[in-house]
Amino acid sequence: MCLAQEENSASSFLNTEREIIAGNIQQYLEFPKNLATRVLLANTLLSRKKARPDILHEFKDQVTLLQKEKQLSTHEHVIVQQIFDEAFLD
Repeated sequence: MCLAQEENSASSFLNTEREIIAGNIQQYLEFPKNLATRVLLANTLLSRKKARPDILHEFKDQVTLLQKEKQLSTHEHVIVQQIFDEAFLD
């Protein structure tokens, strides 16, 4: 594989990671009271922290605002927030 193909593949892969997270955020917005959609987003971000921590900053402000504006019950909110906190911790 030539270098140009490798660069195109990497670029495409990066877009896919962002698209997965964006899709999770869209589900969160469509179903704001659904715990499973939040856990999915939180776990997706946490897994990306291990593989690609450099892209998480792109989503931190949006997720923080969503968590503030669309809170679940206290217990559920605290649990999901802990996962988000771990994902965004430097």
